[in-house]
Amino acid sequence: TITEAYEVAVSDLRLPRYEGGTLTFKQCADCEAQTVRVTHGTRFVINGHSVELKEFNKSLSQVSNRADEIVIVLHHLESDTVTSVSVTFNLIGENGRSRE
Repeated sequence: TITEAYEVAVSDLRLPRYEGGTLTFKQCADCEAQTVRVTHGTRFVINGHSVELKEFNKSLSQVSNRADEIVIVLHHLESDTVTSVSVTFNLIGENGRSRE
């Protein structure tokens, strides 16, 4: 099983609206966008915890500096599907308070 991992800025990522849709991302700012299918088995992970796609979308929509926040996309090359999309947020905000 060959899986490619991509570090993608939130600003270069378009998430699906529903499971079974497609995810579009750019490997770099100047790269062409590529679209890959997500499945019901695709995992969406925030700070090491699996969440529903809806919650993942909501969390990423609240990111203020979208060019600096990085998401890891795991792309299964043989099936041409995304197996996982994950992000780790810094839970301590600028004022020293938790962002949760």
